[in-house]
Parts: sequence; structure tokens; C-alpha cells
Amino acid sequence: MLNFAVDSKILAPHVPAGTELDFHNDKTYLSVVGLLYHAKSRRAL
Repeated sequence: MLNFAVDSKILAPHVPAGTELDFHNDKTYLSVVGLLYHAKSRRAL
């Protein structure tokens, strides 16, 4: 996981309608989360 402090004016146009930016100590942060998926067969239970 990576976190970057980013100016809220840069992020604001990319926030989905009905949501708002969060602030922590008067700063906004962008987080990048890496996920790795492995394909596995699923059996019926």
C-alpha cells in the first residue's frame, strides 16, 4: 500500500458524485493498493 499527500484541488474533479474527500490534518491522501489474484477452480459445496 502506498499513500501520497495530494492537493484536494487536483483530486476533487475525480471524486464520484455523492461522495466527498476526507481530510486528515488538513491534507488529502491518495492510496494505491496492490492486489494479486490467482485463478482457482471452485467446487460446488
